[in-house]
Amino acid sequence: MILGIYHVNINVSDLDRSTEFYERLGFKVVDSFHENGTPGLDRGLGMPYTNTRARFMALGNSRHETVLDLVEWIEPE
Repeated sequence: MILGIYHVNINVSDLDRSTEFYERLGFKVVDSFHENGTPGLDRGLGMPYTNTRARFMALGNSRHETVLDLVEWIEPE
């Protein structure tokens, strides 16, 4: 039985523009990431190299809220 969903990944072409859109809907940024050639992430995705920017956004303040994970792929595009 599913008890919850931690996050939903959404690939975006412009992280800043997408962040503004979801903020207008009431979401707030709860964390930001820039993964540039991070060991493990590349291997986990089966790619020789990745460069991404990401933001976790949530509605409400509960630590049990489902989070949107917005990801902008810089490389590979």
